[in-house]
Amino acid sequence: MAPYSTLCGAFQKRKFDSFTTNTRYAMADESKLTSAVNVYESSFGVCSVRLHHTMNTSLASVVITLGEMDLWAKANLRPTKRREIAKVGDADKYQIICEMTLESRQEKGSGKITGLTTS
Repeated sequence: MAPYSTLCGAFQKRKFDSFTTNTRYAMADESKLTSAVNVYESSFGVCSVRLHHTMNTSLASVVITLGEMDLWAKANLRPTKRREIAKVGDADKYQIICEMTLESRQEKGSGKITGLTTS
């Protein structure tokens, strides 16, 4: 089964969006022009393309991450707790403590593309 989610940085998202350079869609009832690719359909299946803020945007190491989001989950390392730390006047101050991680439920269900050209 082909991965159905693609996460990329701003540089690669602009590259995906440039796939539509000659095809742009304008809504007749709006003064809006769209040239973004959010879903890419190829011979290998349909894949959503999403911009992600933590993906590397450096031109030297361009990376695209592919994965099935169903195979990932948040895992608690330390449960969420609220602790009162100080009282200043009428204000109550609290500290929220929590440790979480990203858990892969199937290692072979995801991948990444590296070494892409920047031109």
